[in-house]
This record gives sequence, C-alpha cells and structure tokens, in this order.
Amino acid sequence: MSEDDLPEVHVIYGTSKLKHDTRPLDFFVENYQDMDAAGLYQATRFDMDHHLWLPWAQEFFVPPSTKYANPAIGHLSANSLELLGIILKMRKKAGFK
Repeated sequence: MSEDDLPEVHVIYGTSKLKHDTRPLDFFVENYQDMDAAGLYQATRFDMDHHLWLPWAQEFFVPPSTKYANPAIGHLSANSLELLGIILKMRKKAGFK
C-alpha cells in the first residue's frame, strides 16, 4: 500500500525490441495464447531492470478507450506466471535484485 493507503501496481517497461542475445534474463511474452491473455498484439520483452511502483489511481491509470471499463486490459496466463517465476529465480541466482 502507498502512503495514501492506495493499492500499488508494480509496472515494468515493455518493448517490442526483443534483444534475446543481450537481455536473456528479461521476461518475454511471445506465445500467441500468452500474448492474447496479456492484451499484447506483438511479442514483448519486459525490461526487468526498469520498473517502479505506482499507486492504483486515476492519475496513473485510466482506461485506454471507452471500449474498456478498466485500465487493465489483460493478465498474465498461468504459463506466463510460471515463466516469470523461473526468470525471477534465475535473476536472483545471477545477483540481480
């Protein structure tokens, strides 16, 4: 919770520049089913070194259009959550925070 007692969201920078060779310990969503569940229209690398916590507030999160009632238009599938857990363990072993 934030200082204002608002729930917080952990936000991680995502990009379509995959860089598999130079960023192997980032989190990748490339499987079509996982991309669909996450609301992604193309393969995406989440840069695990660029992240921040933001309060869940309209100042930071608004629906992208009237088509959506909620700013969260997707979620991580069970497969993606498992892969993310593996990446986090690998990063910890390698000395990343």
